[in-house]
Amino acid sequence: MTKKTLQNTGLTIVSLLVTLVIAEGVYALVRGDRLDTSLSFKAYYLVTQGMPWLKSEQSLDVYAPVITHSEEFDQLLDAFETDAVALGNSQYEQLRTDRAEMNTFTDGCKVQKPNLDKEMTYLRAGLYEPFALVTAFYDYGKPLHPEVRAFIDRYATRKIRHRTNDNGERLTLPAIVSDDKVIVAGDSIANGAMLNDDETLASRLQKLDPSRQYVNIGIGGADADDIACALERAAKRYPGQIRELIYIYCENDFKDDKPMGQPEEVISGLQQYVKAQGIDKVTILYAPYIYNVVPYLTRFRGYRGGKFDSHKSERERLIQLTKNAGFDFFEMAELALREIDITGTQFAALRLYEDHAHWSPIGTMKMAEYLTAKRGS
Repeated sequence: MTKKTLQNTGLTIVSLLVTLVIAEGVYALVRGDRLDTSLSFKAYYLVTQGMPWLKSEQSLDVYAPVITHSEEFDQLLDAFETDAVALGNSQYEQLRTDRAEMNTFTDGCKVQKPNLDKEMTYLRAGLYEPFALVTAFYDYGKPLHPEVRAFIDRYATRKIRHRTNDNGERLTLPAIVSDDKVIVAGDSIANGAMLNDDETLASRLQKLDPSRQYVNIGIGGADADDIACALERAAKRYPGQIRELIYIYCENDFKDDKPMGQPEEVISGLQQYVKAQGIDKVTILYAPYIYNVVPYLTRFRGYRGGKFDSHKSERERLIQLTKNAGFDFFEMAELALREIDITGTQFAALRLYEDHAHWSPIGTMKMAEYLTAKRGS
């Protein structure tokens, strides 16, 4: 091969690579923030689908079926939409139809819909984020296309039931009615995302303390100003009955570009609320993501955890503000780190979490036991 031929070949390869980089860049701009695989991977997948002998991937179905390609979702998108099956932690925003969605807006505030009855599950599909499995949620008891039902049954982990009452409050079990009420407020962690109705923090506390009524006003995806709206609605609904407030403060509530996006605004608002409602006790439960609890296990470059903010300054300010306001403060990280000491393995901290943020059934149980013991001490 002559020197000129080698030069031409090299230029051709470079030109092809530049073209591919430009194409990937344009594709990334077009898809925006939507999670998706690259053009190169899509091309590879299409080719290898027709030529199985070219596949280099191992089968991951050693102990249970695993979704390894988004195309497995793509084939069922029309059926998913018809059945109002939404897929969380995924690129498929088009499935978040009004029928499938669990929240709506009232007077500019996010609210949970009343009388929901949803079945929800994590799917064994870690396509986009290592600690945020794709979720599926749909109307409980409603018939699904046979292929959709077969898909969910094949890849589902455990299925949970998520119900709300006439006021859009997550059901608290056992059901108790009392004029002495404890409000559990916050976002999806307070709400109990991916937990059964009887596994939420409010339900755990209700079972341990049947003398009072625990009311769960948590809202999935709520920002701090949405939570403030929920508290005002609760005050109107239960005038003179709120004795205690448990406020779950998630790290994702720290947002410079949002109303009440800093702890100073939130604690100030809570002080005014507590005074106006005559509330006796307030507990702030800080809910960090696993990326800050055990960063050495969970932070990977190229994924959300790799660049997740530590929120060190905001947390320190929140602790001081809480103390100054006379509120109690506790955080899930303390319970998670205790698990490491108890079991002798660093991975034990993760057993208190369902995913990168939400508390597991064990997590809510441990937190409820801690709060109950502290109240009795």
